[in-house]
Amino acid sequence: FWNQALTWKTLFCSMCSAFVLQILNSALETKTARIGNKYSGLINFGEFKCVDGSNECMLWGPQDLIVFILMGAGGGLLGALFNQLNLYLTKYRINHVNAKGRVVRMME
Repeated sequence: FWNQALTWKTLFCSMCSAFVLQILNSALETKTARIGNKYSGLINFGEFKCVDGSNECMLWGPQDLIVFILMGAGGGLLGALFNQLNLYLTKYRINHVNAKGRVVRMME
């Protein structure tokens, strides 16, 4: 159903469409098709500025590092849970779904 050649073609087409969309988006915003805008990209979070306007401030501190570590650990645990559930589901399908015949496989 899905092979590696199709994956590469999909990736290439996605990159081309993202590039063309960015060019058109910049042309509509600035009336000239420049690639190097101040805010480039289709997803834009703006400029990260300090509250007081200086360039010497930190955008995150040591207390934020704990939150980042917890978010990473939580994401890793959720990924491990997903992989384990996928393994159990695959074993169940191998043992039960294929044993029932073609009609059940088609209805799946």
